[in-house]
Amino acid sequence: AVSLLGLLYILGQHAWLPRMGGNFAKAYRTIKKLPDSGDRLKLAVSAVHKALNQTAGLTIFNDNQDIFLADHPNFYAIEPELKQFFALSRQVYFEPDANHGLGENPAQWLLTFTRHCRDCERGLIPSTRKAEG
Repeated sequence: AVSLLGLLYILGQHAWLPRMGGNFAKAYRTIKKLPDSGDRLKLAVSAVHKALNQTAGLTIFNDNQDIFLADHPNFYAIEPELKQFFALSRQVYFEPDANHGLGENPAQWLLTFTRHCRDCERGLIPSTRKAEG
């Protein structure tokens, strides 16, 4: 019973247990519900930025992510992914021709990244593996 409850907690998408209604959990649910449209990636990146900023209590950019990591050490496990996220954000918002290095499906990668952030937010450190997508 305890194992089942633990599995539901890890894989759960609804905020019925403590630490399940965090900013990244909300962003993850938002991204999963986005329709496949031309604006999907931009809306998804915006949702992750919002979650980062709300979690940090300040606006996080590529140049001040060390402050975020210092205040939220659970996220150190996904530091390389965080850097990839900012590369994707730069490509989406400022440099359409920039290479984000995330392959053909950056929206799927972003969903996986948000799930990793959600896990960190819950105190569950995701395994360090090559980014999916």
